[in-house]
Amino acid sequence: MSSKYNSLLESLRSQNPLERNRTSSMLADLLKDLQPNEVRDVLIQIKSIERQSLEMQAQICRALGNLVPLVGGRDYISKVLDTIEFYLETDDDNIREKCIASIDQLVKSSNTEEIEKIFIPFFIKLSKDAFYGKRSASALIICLASKYLTEQESNSLFPILETLVSDQSIEVRRDLAKAMYDAFNSHKFIVEKLILILSKLINDQTVIVQKNIAPALTCLTHEKYNDFVDDAINIIVANKKFENVISILSNIENLYITKETQQYLYSFIFTDEHPLVRAESAKHLKFIAKSNVLSKEKLDESIKLLAKDSDPQVLFELAKSIPNLIENHKEACEFALSILTESTDTRISNQAYEAIAETGVGIEIAINRISQIGNSHWRTMISMCCVIGLMSKTLDVDSFNEKLLQYLYILFESKVWGVRSQAVDTVKDIMQVYGTDWFFTKIYDYVIEKFSKGNYLDRQLSVLVACSSPDYSKVSGFLKQITSDPTSNVRLMLAKECPKQFTEILDILSHDSDQDVSYYANQRKN
Repeated sequence: MSSKYNSLLESLRSQNPLERNRTSSMLADLLKDLQPNEVRDVLIQIKSIERQSLEMQAQICRALGNLVPLVGGRDYISKVLDTIEFYLETDDDNIREKCIASIDQLVKSSNTEEIEKIFIPFFIKLSKDAFYGKRSASALIICLASKYLTEQESNSLFPILETLVSDQSIEVRRDLAKAMYDAFNSHKFIVEKLILILSKLINDQTVIVQKNIAPALTCLTHEKYNDFVDDAINIIVANKKFENVISILSNIENLYITKETQQYLYSFIFTDEHPLVRAESAKHLKFIAKSNVLSKEKLDESIKLLAKDSDPQVLFELAKSIPNLIENHKEACEFALSILTESTDTRISNQAYEAIAETGVGIEIAINRISQIGNSHWRTMISMCCVIGLMSKTLDVDSFNEKLLQYLYILFESKVWGVRSQAVDTVKDIMQVYGTDWFFTKIYDYVIEKFSKGNYLDRQLSVLVACSSPDYSKVSGFLKQITSDPTSNVRLMLAKECPKQFTEILDILSHDSDQDVSYYANQRKN
């Protein structure tokens, strides 16, 4: 055996877990440097390696899918499958997923004879194994890999699925339900036969199985299956188990669903006791509104109800949906925005302000909130900086100057540097909307006049604003003065923030007596 073979096994058996994990993560590439007989031997040896972490096992399983193009031949494929089967003796979902993905790659890379002589017997063997995990894997693999099989090969495996649908293990039936989506999408099985299996899964009466059926139902788009799909939805949500309801709601935009069934769903999802159901309903408000199943008044009521919800995810999803509801539900959306913008969860309030900026609806709400920043906590002031920037997207320049410019000036005067620097960043964003004339007449002139002669923090603010200028000629005089500022921190700010194209300023600072200033100036130049 070669030195590379010995080195690989030594690393896999290392006492250092980091070394073992690192080696297993690169296993596919490392095996490329070995001879075919060495690869085969590694597959045998690897199963006996002790102290394999779950991460290491998952990495090994992931690598196994790349071996067939590397080594080829039935004997090697069988060795790879033996190794995969060894790792399927686990309850770890991640390892099992890696094994299944590798088998999928192996089938894709194999020819018809190899599939017939090696893979199909392997699938049958797994489906009859005493360990539920292997039976479960067989369902997932057969449905996933069927896209590479002929119709005859796929349908020869169909009896396995018919057996697994009645398996005593809930986990096997659950994974078969998950696999049905791939089975329908492979277009290799006879659809009517798959529907018979799906019918049994729909009537399984266990949540863990039923909640995984909805994706498969989205594949049944032909009108002749409409009644079947609608009946299935009614069965799945009949007990109002939150997992089942969420599974239908999360796929609702791709499902055939009658008006009557929608009316039943919408009668309880907005008030369901489980917050995840309410959040999912808020997420799909656009679809619900377009379906015209609910009256305008009823949907307005539902929007307002969701706005009063105590769950943050519900509120966040509602805030995301509002731009799609404004046109026909303006009053309800304004009500919701008045609540959402007050949220202490910045994820929610920021999303609400983005909705205002996108639609222009609720602008007075935003302006009112901004007007209160004078007495706000510094974190709130930073948040309001971003809101002011957002509002520039919906207000014309005159309206902005009239209603919001004064609050930017207030932020410039904050005693917290983080607020000031955020205000300057906001100015840069607004300048992209209103242009450089606005920047010089409303910001630069104001800041230089008010702050350039103040304390060192005021002068640093002036530096930040001047360095935001796209036109060096208009700020060069002030910046040249700063190069001789008596406070090194002010000059340092200039060295760090000075645009590279302001070469004259950087040349001066590169010879500064303060080493930090000269260092950063030279860094900027280079």
